[in-house]
Amino acid sequence: MQNRPAPGNSMICDLRGATGHTAATSFAWCLDGRHGHGLEFATSGEACPARLPSPARGWHRVFLGFQGACGLRVRLAPREPWFRRVETSVRWDTDASSGEELHLGDADLTDVTFEFLPQALLNRADRRQSRLAYLRLELLPEGPADSPHTSASRTGGAVIDGHETLGAYAPGSPDDVRGMLAPFVDSDFRRIHFGCTCTTMRLTYLTEVGYWLGQDQPLDSLHSEHNRRCAQSLQRAAADGWDPVDVMIDYARARDLELWTDFRIQQDYPCDYAGGFGHDFNSPFTEAHQSWRHVDRHGRVCSHSFSHFHEGWEQYKLDLLAELARKGPACLHLNLTCELGALWDFAPHAVQRYRDETGDDPLAGEDPPESWYRFRCDHLTEFMRRLRSQTDTIAADLGRPIPIAVQVSGEWSILKAGKLVQAVSQNWLSGLDVGRWAREGLVDVISPSFRRTYKPMFLEHLYDELGPARQQVQIVPSVGQHDNAVFPRGYEWGLYFTDEGADANDELVPFGELDAWRVLREAHDLYRQGADAVDVWEMGSAPVRLARWDVLRRIGDRPWLEQQFGSRVGGLLGEPARPLRFSRRGSD
Repeated sequence: MQNRPAPGNSMICDLRGATGHTAATSFAWCLDGRHGHGLEFATSGEACPARLPSPARGWHRVFLGFQGACGLRVRLAPREPWFRRVETSVRWDTDASSGEELHLGDADLTDVTFEFLPQALLNRADRRQSRLAYLRLELLPEGPADSPHTSASRTGGAVIDGHETLGAYAPGSPDDVRGMLAPFVDSDFRRIHFGCTCTTMRLTYLTEVGYWLGQDQPLDSLHSEHNRRCAQSLQRAAADGWDPVDVMIDYARARDLELWTDFRIQQDYPCDYAGGFGHDFNSPFTEAHQSWRHVDRHGRVCSHSFSHFHEGWEQYKLDLLAELARKGPACLHLNLTCELGALWDFAPHAVQRYRDETGDDPLAGEDPPESWYRFRCDHLTEFMRRLRSQTDTIAADLGRPIPIAVQVSGEWSILKAGKLVQAVSQNWLSGLDVGRWAREGLVDVISPSFRRTYKPMFLEHLYDELGPARQQVQIVPSVGQHDNAVFPRGYEWGLYFTDEGADANDELVPFGELDAWRVLREAHDLYRQGADAVDVWEMGSAPVRLARWDVLRRIGDRPWLEQQFGSRVGGLLGEPARPLRFSRRGSD
């Protein structure tokens, strides 16, 4: 079947012409009585691109047709300097006859060559193939349509796991890093929150304060392919003299994006976690400060985690945050929800200080007294004051503001202290006095969240906690995309993501992915509750699954969302069906 230049719409069913001088081969397919020959790479990784000159000229909508679970890298040369990762939707019921057509985008195809590469990384459980069945082109005689993403809608925030994203893309140059952010330019996600910590012990940028992943670590000593690819990218960057976070900050500023440096304040692993995965994320800093580990009520070491009651541990984090601030990000995003319960212990010096200040003993009863929780809040508030002060000083030196955002818990919990059983904010119970931070001007953005978990969130209690200080901060809830239901049957983390599962390919099925419309429905609900904007967690792979991405990237278009979901659902308590308002005095 020959591909002929077409002035209008066309379906390019024979891709055999792209296989010459490459590692690609062809395969035959049949769809609704139409026969064709697709393009297929036998392996993942680097290869000579398969090239297919466009048979069309002018503006077209470009669609890719896939058979089965597939993934490729695609670019339109010479217009695009980087390849874009493209994958079909995640399904548990995909078989050899299943297929999907994806909208790649709208483009001027005049003198363009389609270039294809295999997937950079074969995700173990997905069992995707690097193959493409056909191209379909729809003429746009009036040229490109206006983008639906306007200044009013571009308020969304994409929270990206830096380690996972660097591992998936394995950028080898600054251009590769820019290509990671490029899809967000034409979307409602203006804010990119890039995770700069694998853990507090290993960073995803070339830190001079701590240790980056791959620093003094041979690649063959690491325990997962993602870790090796992320480490290799950072090693290349160090050798060539560029830093991925610096590149992203500059690219974002030039493309009307905002790069927020995301810092997880407490997500650390024991060295033997998940078959050695935790060893990858520790560093010499871990071994040098074992005296900071948590102790229990009896003064015994009880955890690998370090306690925030130790001045050196807090100063180390402040030094890392100062290092990030000097890079000039649009905001410092402090993630306080990862391992929320791992901040505190019963360090003897802290217990004694509490006794001296209050006259109470936190160890006297089965539960600490209520004032112990206030003591922890006071301690972390002092940390936030120091962070605000040093950040403002750095911002003044740079000549630009650096706001501080905190991702905190959206939960409402129960305090038990002796006979006291009281409903309180989970934040206060965890040592996060969010209301005081807002009143003192220590933070600019508050992001309640359930970390990565997807479930309804209610903002009434947060508004009550903030009081008039609500007007001093932005409320930007962070929506999770995970539910335990997306775990495949028999799921075991180590088999999916570490070298323990290297021989388990035939036993694994894809990790599920939440319907994008559910994420938009939750965002719409939060807007109706008064949220200023919405963040979405774990967005590193979102632009890759094109069908899902076309939905998610409309997250800031509030009028459109109201058309989709209506205005019936309210906040926590709903709204009366027939509200009345009487005068305060019966005679008025």
